[in-house]
Amino acid sequence: PRAKPLRVLPFPKVKADSSPPGLCYLCGNALADATPLSRDHVPGRLFFKDPPPKGLLRIETHKACNQAHSADEEYVRDALSLLYTSRYDLVEPIARKTRRSLLRRPKKRADLLGRIKREVDLVAAGGVFLGKSAEFVVKAARFDSVMVKIAKGLHYHHTGQVIEGTDKISAHFQSKYVAPEILVVAQHVHEWGDEFSYRGATSPNTAIWWLNFYRSHLAIVTFVAGPLAAARNPGE
Repeated sequence: PRAKPLRVLPFPKVKADSSPPGLCYLCGNALADATPLSRDHVPGRLFFKDPPPKGLLRIETHKACNQAHSADEEYVRDALSLLYTSRYDLVEPIARKTRRSLLRRPKKRADLLGRIKREVDLVAAGGVFLGKSAEFVVKAARFDSVMVKIAKGLHYHHTGQVIEGTDKISAHFQSKYVAPEILVVAQHVHEWGDEFSYRGATSPNTAIWWLNFYRSHLAIVTFVAGPLAAARNPGE
């Protein structure tokens, strides 16, 4: 059956340090007074060098919902600092964080470094050979979880819509196709220096978010109505 259009509540324009009121963007439930809450950075502060830039987006969530993603966010931060990039000058401050974390936690270090596999050739556009590098195999499910979380937060911030588990969600990291015909008409655009930028194109039944880390690593997250969960009034 054809999906019904989203019902979007008329939330006012929001500042970078605010969010539509009343709902946890991660689980979709009301932010009850009795439930411990937290202010979740979207994306997490750990993706930025110290001190982080001013005006990072923070959205109120259930504390438990936020903490459930902490380990995956740290894994993705660490993995991004190990992936090859021509802009290592932007990644190096993050790599220092990763090195400190790995030195403190030997088990984590063994797990992460154990995913470095055989050497591969590095070839630039045009076929220019750049040398060799070790291949790092990431855990795709953990990457997808974090990229979807970030996209959900941005979507809620800009539209007031909560993306729930019944929706069709897909995440692609380092995708070769970036949908340029949609990218150029994205309504939601912002960046925090060279460390993170995003674009978002939303319509009543679909949304696509481009997430760029360190001007090197691109993730694309899409939400397709099944139907998409509309933002709801607290207590509804």
